[in-house]
Amino acid sequence: MNKHLSNYFEIGKIVSAHGIKGYVKVYPLTDDADRFFELKSILLDPERADSALHIDNVENMSNNTLLIKFKEVKDRNEAEALKGRFVYIERAQAAPLGDNEYYLGDLVGLNVCDTNGVLIGKLAEIIQTGAVDVFYIRGEKSYMLPALQKNITPLLDQGMIQVDLTNGVECD
Repeated sequence: MNKHLSNYFEIGKIVSAHGIKGYVKVYPLTDDADRFFELKSILLDPERADSALHIDNVENMSNNTLLIKFKEVKDRNEAEALKGRFVYIERAQAAPLGDNEYYLGDLVGLNVCDTNGVLIGKLAEIIQTGAVDVFYIRGEKSYMLPALQKNITPLLDQGMIQVDLTNGVECD
């Protein structure tokens, strides 16, 4: 297992309160937003077990957000206090991976080399644009690269990612 693997995944962001009964709107940061319907609880701070919130109800909204009611959140004021917080789950709660699949969070921090095997930097961030994720690679030069299968070859067993910079943009 590679040293960059996290025990927690960031799967959503609370964007606002909704109504007066303590519901919050959550923007999913996962490929499978339906996973929220299977969850019993989430964490607001992966470093603190006491940050767990238990899910009472989940509903789809029309604008790619979810309405979630947590048992511990009783009214709008308590819901407002959660605005801007990220939602986490433990790795054990994550959806299982298929062949040649990986969790994006496991790639951040890995060394990145080009197709000739030359080290160009580290994967500093994955920017989720909605259409296609973008890898931000930081080294002597920085690059932004669409995270398409033709551009990216994760080599997790080697603790690195190989990229084809043909479709990338140098950003320094």
